[in-house]
Amino acid sequence: MIITSERLTLEKITPLRISRGTSSNSVNLFVTVEHEGICGFGELAPNSVSGDTAETGEADIESLRPALNAMAPWELDRIEGALRALDSTASGMEGVGSGGAVKAAIEMACHDWLGKKLGVPVWKLLGLERARIVETSVTVGIQSPTDAAIQTRDWHTRTGAQVLKIKLGSSDGIEADQAMFAAIQEAAQTFSKPAIFRVDANGGWSVADAQKMIPWLAARGVEYVEQPLEQGNEDGLSALRPAVIPIFLDETIRVAADVPRVASRIDGVNVKLMKCGGLREALRIIAVAKAHGLKTMLGCMGETSLAITAGAQIGAAFDHLDLDSHLNLKNDPFIGADWHEGKVIPSDSPGLGVTQR
Repeated sequence: MIITSERLTLEKITPLRISRGTSSNSVNLFVTVEHEGICGFGELAPNSVSGDTAETGEADIESLRPALNAMAPWELDRIEGALRALDSTASGMEGVGSGGAVKAAIEMACHDWLGKKLGVPVWKLLGLERARIVETSVTVGIQSPTDAAIQTRDWHTRTGAQVLKIKLGSSDGIEADQAMFAAIQEAAQTFSKPAIFRVDANGGWSVADAQKMIPWLAARGVEYVEQPLEQGNEDGLSALRPAVIPIFLDETIRVAADVPRVASRIDGVNVKLMKCGGLREALRIIAVAKAHGLKTMLGCMGETSLAITAGAQIGAAFDHLDLDSHLNLKNDPFIGADWHEGKVIPSDSPGLGVTQR
């Protein structure tokens, strides 16, 4: 198979600020796998969790090219084995590898190719039921209470979304978090039906902050809290147990091997293709998480409709979804999964069902 790549410069409608910083644009990598006259598409979204950038992705593809050129896109076991050449334990975390996003890009392109070759969508290829897909959340980043309220109303006006994922962990402290959350909750009173609130601190709280914020949020109807403590402070999670609402982990868990060591201290895991390395590893994480009695959610990085649609192919396997990054782009270069009543629904088209604008 022949692998090519192209950089995509993307701009957000609303810059996204989380506890670690602000993002207003990105350079993603569009990956094409060609074999037997069929092209499969994949995408790399840069992120600090896996460490991928468009530049590192291009370099990784070049280093893997000799091995991958000798394979066909349907040889997913062999391809995954070749991609393990990117693995690194530099972070000191068991099971963590580098290059999660470039692995995801190549693997989703191969799944797209295989679905097109067989004439079936990937979700059918994997034996999943599209009807089981739940509503996705849309994200409100850290900002002033006034601006947060404006974005909340704008999300609902543009998309009709009822599920809000609110980024907290402000550098201004938990008082600022509380003021912003209250403004969002008030703005959501204008929605056509009651809003659902979820919170992601992106590791922005100390143990003491989390001990105050989690009960405060629970009293205001928040469904769950994600990554309350900084990655690397997993021992601190014990101080938050028992929790009055579920605690999910995101940055701490990249691949399936990361789940068992923290399973007793959490209630759920956030899976992302860009950090775990693709659809196959995402399904492994689900299996390990469920074996430990944990809930699962599928999230996203700064992805276009291409990678979002790839995630939607396995969306039916998750308890919760957060597939909204494409809805915050000024210049999404792809058309993919449908947005219907708050859900991201993959089509019946072969492969991923994504086309270029």
